[in-house]
Amino acid sequence: MDHDDPRITTTLETVKWDILADKARRLLQVKNATWGHHTWGAYNLVRFLHLDDTVIVARIPLEWKGTPIAVNRMKSEVATMEYMKERTNIPIPHILEYSTSTENIGTPYILMSKAEGVPLSSVWNDMEDEKRESVLKQVVNILLDLSEQRFDKMGSLFRGETGWEIRSESEISEDALDTSTFADGLSYWIAFANAHLKRIRDQNFGKHAKEYEYAQAWFMRSVAPQLYDPADDIGGLPLCPGDFHSQNILVNDDLHITAILDWEGSATSSIGTFAIYPFFIVDHPMWEDDDPLCARNVRDQATFNRLMRAAEGKRNPNGNLPLSIAFEGCQGRYLFEQAFQFPYMYSAVYPLLFAHIYGEDDEDSDVEGEKEETFSAKYYWALMEHGVLQKLSRQFDQETKLLQNVRKVLGEEIVYQGIDRAGFKEVVSKHLDRLSGLDLHDCH
Repeated sequence: MDHDDPRITTTLETVKWDILADKARRLLQVKNATWGHHTWGAYNLVRFLHLDDTVIVARIPLEWKGTPIAVNRMKSEVATMEYMKERTNIPIPHILEYSTSTENIGTPYILMSKAEGVPLSSVWNDMEDEKRESVLKQVVNILLDLSEQRFDKMGSLFRGETGWEIRSESEISEDALDTSTFADGLSYWIAFANAHLKRIRDQNFGKHAKEYEYAQAWFMRSVAPQLYDPADDIGGLPLCPGDFHSQNILVNDDLHITAILDWEGSATSSIGTFAIYPFFIVDHPMWEDDDPLCARNVRDQATFNRLMRAAEGKRNPNGNLPLSIAFEGCQGRYLFEQAFQFPYMYSAVYPLLFAHIYGEDDEDSDVEGEKEETFSAKYYWALMEHGVLQKLSRQFDQETKLLQNVRKVLGEEIVYQGIDRAGFKEVVSKHLDRLSGLDLHDCH
């Protein structure tokens, strides 16, 4: 992140550091409190506070909006960390105090113990296979601990008046579905896909070739039942960390995991979503096939599978290793979720998903000097020209022509780029007198 990020400067100037230091000093009953250096991530600023013979951490949100969602997001993060501390042996920082108010300090904050060690991401690529296996063995046990924390529905963890409770993820994220009704991964991802299809229909009214975007999303929804089995979730839904990446795993000189950081955005999830390899042993979609890290990841995944089977078998000697089996078959689910959740990765991930499902490399092949149409192109063409998407495809085409005609009359300032369906209808209704010569049936 840029050192000139204005959010950093604004946050540093907003926080009443002397008052916060004095609060920490009195809380821990020490005499001296001196602020040290600070660092930051995408959403939070972290500053270290030296107290006599110890150091603690103050974490401050960047761009605090003060909305109910922002408040709930912090409350859920704290509740998740406190739950982990009470119910598991997973090493995490200890919450000393937190506040979602801006009074006195000028901003919400979390005070927590400082975890020792360095990010796993800073040493992982330089480690030999044996050392990586040592770390993976610890990661496997952490994942098993998490998998044993089961809940009856999807959502975010809070501490309620009568104990721990799960609330909808929509309480901590503006873009999330209401997850309170989902008890398995398949129903969630079908609903997620339906919402995505609706967005494609309603956003960017008249966008050229929208039918292809829709057909790809339709394909993804159609394969969800092959990737997620409701039977896997009958035993409950595990708690899934919001950012279980190597930069949030601290290790010491002996490669012992000392802490798992950043529990913001954590939520219960289906086994299918939970049981996906840690990203630091997964090939990046942008890598070339001959990237040397690909071969290393093959070895690490085999090691992970062996360690998971051994550890799960030890914890449940009479079981059939459901978590191990889920991890070993996670490639399709990984690609599916990456394509849906990270638009900036879509162009790289989606072809891999299509190839994974159909077992074909979706690239043009040269046959007798002519380009042969790809299987995926034939698939989409069949859906849109003769299949179940034929009617909708024609509707999108008609909407494109309608948008162009209305724009010719009203101009691009009124019919702006990216206008959605509701906005287009509003524009048309305001200017009906100027559009009397056009067939407006397709905007309804």
